[in-house]
Amino acid sequence: MPHFSCQHGTAPAEFDSCQPRPAAFHEFAAPAPAVSTRACTPCNGCGWCCLDHPCDESVYLHGYTDRCPELCWSKSRNRYLCRLAADAVRGRRFRDNLRMGEGCCAPQNPWRQNVRQR
Repeated sequence: MPHFSCQHGTAPAEFDSCQPRPAAFHEFAAPAPAVSTRACTPCNGCGWCCLDHPCDESVYLHGYTDRCPELCWSKSRNRYLCRLAADAVRGRRFRDNLRMGEGCCAPQNPWRQNVRQR
């Protein structure tokens, strides 16, 4: 499988099944709220949120699609990963805007019990 790479460097090996993302990036995203309302259940990479409802950045880049093109399956980590979040330059702002790392927004979702490539 090809390694994910972009003009800003190479992403970690867990992005083994990803293809490069487009260079365009929406710079006008609203800032994240100051206080998180997410549950304490950590994300396990089941992919439900990105497959069910692509984020604003994905819609800006690709239009509305049933499956976010930025979501990719990592065989080595057995979970979905986001190429936008891995961007060496803009990834930090993107992760902050989506509150990544602050927990699952659907902790009762049955996909969490069966993480697999869909």
